[in-house]
Amino acid sequence: MRGGSIASARTLAVEPSPIRKLVDAISTTPGVVGLHVGEPDFDTPAHIKEAATRALNAGYTHYTNTAGILELREAIAEKLRRENGIDVDPDNEVLVTHGGYAAIYVSLQALTDPGDEILLIEPAWTYDGFIALAGGIKVSCALHGPSFELTREALESKVSDRIKLIIVSSPNNPTGSMFSREELEIVAEVAKRRNLLVLSDEVYEKLLYDGLSHYSIASFPSMSDRTITVNSFSKTYAMTGWRIGYIAASKEVVTAIKKVVAYGYGCINAAVQKAAVEALTGPQDCVREMLNEYDRRRHLIVKGLNEISGIECKKPKGAFYAFANVSSFKLSSQEFATMLLQKAKVATIPGSAFGSSGEGYLRISFATSRDNIVEGLDRIRKFVEGLR
Repeated sequence: MRGGSIASARTLAVEPSPIRKLVDAISTTPGVVGLHVGEPDFDTPAHIKEAATRALNAGYTHYTNTAGILELREAIAEKLRRENGIDVDPDNEVLVTHGGYAAIYVSLQALTDPGDEILLIEPAWTYDGFIALAGGIKVSCALHGPSFELTREALESKVSDRIKLIIVSSPNNPTGSMFSREELEIVAEVAKRRNLLVLSDEVYEKLLYDGLSHYSIASFPSMSDRTITVNSFSKTYAMTGWRIGYIAASKEVVTAIKKVVAYGYGCINAAVQKAAVEALTGPQDCVREMLNEYDRRRHLIVKGLNEISGIECKKPKGAFYAFANVSSFKLSSQEFATMLLQKAKVATIPGSAFGSSGEGYLRISFATSRDNIVEGLDRIRKFVEGLR
């Protein structure tokens, strides 16, 4: 080493996730009511765990195809055809990944050249580090509350000749909003006219309320070849710790991404892939039961938040987050979240972690028990009374 930092300039340019830093702080604070966690509090359904056990006992303990076992890729392709209106060839247009995280990481690594601009529609989960590690430059298309609706003007104003790819997240983390068909048609029209790729993060697709329908942009006319659909088993089947997700895209795109996977982690745990087959092809009652419980919690937390003077919260359409407006308190979202943690021992995520248009909001997760929600609401109420 000839001097300077041992880390690469690319790594040094990446800021640690603000969410991860806060989670680390929460882990060392006793007595906290956690309304910050972005994962289901349910156990993985028994029939899925049993499938993994059978697979291990049957000898599924070895390397698999880099793209994933064919049985799983076929199940994914059938699911996409039946539920999403996306036709893909399981042989060369589906890739099993090490969770949704890795799906995003390997996609951006494979498709981004240094200096490429990536358009991120915000507020959004923290894709920033993935973009930076790939050598890309984030361009923010900021949507604003309370509805966070996408307009043609907002998108067009951010598209330039340097943009290569648009990232779309629907249902959205952190806002709980979802794009309508009309909003996605705006994205599709701009992508086709400007010859752009679209990465569509659909990991919360099953967590929709009030009878709403999910739309996959890859199913729109002439969008299948320019869309990378990312999904995961984590949220739908409470499989966050299993680390398994997938990508569906054109053969050209999957071939490029597979090169990154081959050098990044080689393949996915064989028994976990068999469990994922069971998740897709087995009973789906567990999904409906979890969704029904999330819905009960959704009503509880939104009602409770809106009853606290100074807080406004629109009912989310999807995912398991309430995005509460706390701007009336004249504190930054980071200050509010920090004080709430220190004084009331309630953990939330500041909206600024999700882009500038998230400022003034808190992301509050209802992927926790109703008892925790009631206790958390009571502590928030008392904290706010103290501020007043």
